[in-house]
Amino acid sequence: MDKATENWLKIAEKDLKAAKVLLKAEENMSVIFHLHAALEKILKAIVTNLGAEPPKIHNLKRLAVDCCKIKLEKHREEILVKLDKSFIDTRYPEDIDECEQKYNLDYCKGILKDVEVTFKWLKDLLMKS
Repeated sequence: MDKATENWLKIAEKDLKAAKVLLKAEENMSVIFHLHAALEKILKAIVTNLGAEPPKIHNLKRLAVDCCKIKLEKHREEILVKLDKSFIDTRYPEDIDECEQKYNLDYCKGILKDVEVTFKWLKDLLMKS
């Protein structure tokens, strides 16, 4: 693994760790931000490992399919799409109180589990290539 790929992976792992810390503090909007960042950065590690420059985009499905050439199973695609929507909603909320109710602690615990499984799967893909 080259230095650039390794760097993306380390940053992705730090974002995943930050999300877990923020979950304990019940900072749900920040949890979603860091979960999204973790998957975005591990996908960019895969792009770099393929010998390309990671694009400056945030759409997880586009990164996975168009840039990493990953064939997503339906449930994995649904996780990426769900997290993209959650990221946009919490990053630019129209009503912060509504947003905090929608993206509550239970929601964040559930999406954390989905992201952990997806992160491990992507890391395994990265290590095999």
